[in-house]
Amino acid sequence: MNRINRVTSILIQLQSKKIIPAKEIAQRFNISLRTVYRDIRTLEEAGIPIGSEAGKGYFLVEGFLLPPVKVLIDKDCRIKRDIVPTDIDYHVRKPSAREYDDCCNEFWNVTPYVIKGLCRKEILFAIDHLNQILRFELLRMMSWKVGIKTEFSLSVGKNYKYINKYIDEDLWNRLLSTYRMDSYENIWKSLFICHQLFREVSKEVAELLGFDYPEYGKNITRYTEDMYKKYVENDYF
Repeated sequence: MNRINRVTSILIQLQSKKIIPAKEIAQRFNISLRTVYRDIRTLEEAGIPIGSEAGKGYFLVEGFLLPPVKVLIDKDCRIKRDIVPTDIDYHVRKPSAREYDDCCNEFWNVTPYVIKGLCRKEILFAIDHLNQILRFELLRMMSWKVGIKTEFSLSVGKNYKYINKYIDEDLWNRLLSTYRMDSYENIWKSLFICHQLFREVSKEVAELLGFDYPEYGKNITRYTEDMYKKYVENDYF
C-alpha cells in the first residue's frame, strides 16, 4: 500500500471509531509508530482536525465528517458470489526491505532513551519507551516470523494476542519474562532479553526473506553493556 492510500485509510479508520491507539494503527498497516506519527502529522497539515489523548490515541474532532459513502444495492442480483466476512485485511503482511529496516532502526535507536530513564531514576520514562516502542517493534518482528512460517495466511490478533499459538514455548516464555518491570534491576534484565530476542528473530527474518541484516544493534549493544556496567559500579540498584 502506498503512502497516499495508507493515509487515506487511516483517516477512514479514524472516522469509524471514537479513539484509536497509535499501536493499533501501526499493527493494522504494518508500519512503525514513528511512521504513524508522521502520517497523523500529514493529515493535520492537510487541515484534518485530529485530536489526541495521552495514553489512549487519536480521534477526529467532533463535528468533522467525511463525505458520505454511497451504498449500492444489488437489485438485479448481478453479484454472482456470496460476500463472506473475512479477516484477511488483518493478516500479517509480508514486509518490504524498507519496512524491515525501519523496524530494526526504530528498535535499536530508541534503546538509549530507555537507558536514559534508568540512569536518571525516571522509571516510568524507561518503562514507557520499552513498552510502547521497543516491545512493539519486537512483536512486529516476531509477527513476521509467524507470517513466514504460515505463508502470511493469518492474523495474530489485535495487540498480537494470539502470537503465542504460533511460536515455540521457549520464545514465548522469554518474551513473557520481559514484562516484569517492577524495579530498575528487572527493567535492565527485560531490556537485555528484548535485545537478545530481537537480534535472534530479526536475523532469522532477514535470512528467510533475503534482506540485508543491518548493523544498528552492534554499537547500541556495546553502549548498553557499557552503561549497565557503569550503573552497577555506581551502585544504583
